[in-house]
Amino acid sequence: MNGLYEISLIIGDAVISNPIQWKIASINLQLSSSHSPSTEEAVSPFVSKPEIKHLFREQEIRPAPVVSNAFSILVLLPIVILFGLWLKIGLNFSGFPFTLSALVFHTGLALIFGLYICFFIKLNMFQTCKYLTGLGVITFLAGHSLLSRLAKNRK
Repeated sequence: MNGLYEISLIIGDAVISNPIQWKIASINLQLSSSHSPSTEEAVSPFVSKPEIKHLFREQEIRPAPVVSNAFSILVLLPIVILFGLWLKIGLNFSGFPFTLSALVFHTGLALIFGLYICFFIKLNMFQTCKYLTGLGVITFLAGHSLLSRLAKNRK
C-alpha cells in the first residue's frame, strides 16, 4: 500500500478515442504499519473481521406520567363538557330529518374524524389525503342535499 501514487484528471467518455489527460500531482504515501493487512487478508474475503462496537443513542428524557395524564385529561375535557351540557339541556332529535342524505352526511363526518385518528396512529399524509378525497366528496354532496332540503322546508 505504501508508495508513489499519481493523480490525473481524465476528460472523456466511452465514445472519445483520444481523451484529454492531465497529470496533476504525484504523492508518496507512507502508511502506518500498526495494521497492515497481510496478503492473505487482502485476497480472501472469508477472514474474520474485527468486531464493530455500536453505541446506541441515549434515550430522550420523557415527562413524568402525571404530566402526560394531566395533558390527556385537559385535551379530553372539552368533549366531556360538551356531552355533559347536552345531557343537562336535553338533546332535541325532533328537528333531525331521518333521511338518507342526513344519515350519510353525519356518518361521513364521523368517518372523517375517524380518519384523522387513523392519520395520527398509522397512516401517512398521502394515504390520508387519498381517503379524505373520497369521504369529503360524499360528505359534501350529502351535506349540500341536507341543507337544501332544510332550507326548502323552512320557507
